[in-house]
Amino acid sequence: ASAFDQPTEAMDSALPLLYQSGYLTIKSYDRASDTYTLGIPNEEVRQGLMRGLYSAIFGGGGTFQVSFIKDWNEGRYDDALLKLKSFLARVPYPEYGDMIRREGHYETLMYVLFASGYYGTSVNTQVKVSSGRVDMVIEAPSTVSVFEFKVDGSAEEALAQIDGSGYAIPWEAGGRKVVKCGVSFSAKTHTIEEWIISAGG
Repeated sequence: ASAFDQPTEAMDSALPLLYQSGYLTIKSYDRASDTYTLGIPNEEVRQGLMRGLYSAIFGGGGTFQVSFIKDWNEGRYDDALLKLKSFLARVPYPEYGDMIRREGHYETLMYVLFASGYYGTSVNTQVKVSSGRVDMVIEAPSTVSVFEFKVDGSAEEALAQIDGSGYAIPWEAGGRKVVKCGVSFSAKTHTIEEWIISAGG
């Protein structure tokens, strides 16, 4: 609890600043484990945070992002992912151990890239469904994109997991187009290795 109320001059992390300025709120508290669940209060704040993270991780300039999101929104999935592959190849790789070999590293990059550029949509990672957890789901007014990521695996394997585990089923009856995306990353090149898109009706 003391982490939330640190004076400005004593802050050693971003948590109290984000909480005190209203960018994070406390959603719930579990007394048994002394654990707080934090949340982002609204869409406007979420967009601001994502744009800030985008700049901090990838540097300034949103020209790529605008073009990439436009391609994705208009169904040019291969063009969007080719641009994304090229863009990620220019991002300096992190110096923290074997993080670049972990799926969560790339999941975070993908989340920030999509969430900072999307307006009026929902971008979520580790989405729980009856058959497991989906790596990332983007819900737009007319489409739902379901992603599975692999590191040093294959896009075919990723797509097979979506189909085999029924990850897209929760959205198939809603009248929106469901786009299934199997994406593999290389821990050596630190960018997308390959992808397979299956866009249903």
